[in-house]
Amino acid sequence: MTLADGDRQGDILLDLKDHQLELRSGGSAANTMWTIARSGGRAVYTGKVSDDPNGEFYRHDLERNGVTLYGRPMHEDHGPTGTCVVMTTADAQRTMCTHLG
Repeated sequence: MTLADGDRQGDILLDLKDHQLELRSGGSAANTMWTIARSGGRAVYTGKVSDDPNGEFYRHDLERNGVTLYGRPMHEDHGPTGTCVVMTTADAQRTMCTHLG
């Protein structure tokens, strides 16, 4: 994983514009809660998401999959929702570029 600022991550996304891109929610804690919810358990997640398009996608995606989110979104003035660009090769090798928000 490589840490990057929002501008660097934006440059990477521009370089990938001709490739198939998918927006997904993730992170180890959220992925664990998603698995618990999909397995019939009660899953509650709390974490920092902003009131921005990525935060809205993240919240709705987890809720749609049965995860209850605790807490309110942060105002965008406190920074954007963190994002991670994950690039995967045909043989499943991954490279990650993370902006913590």
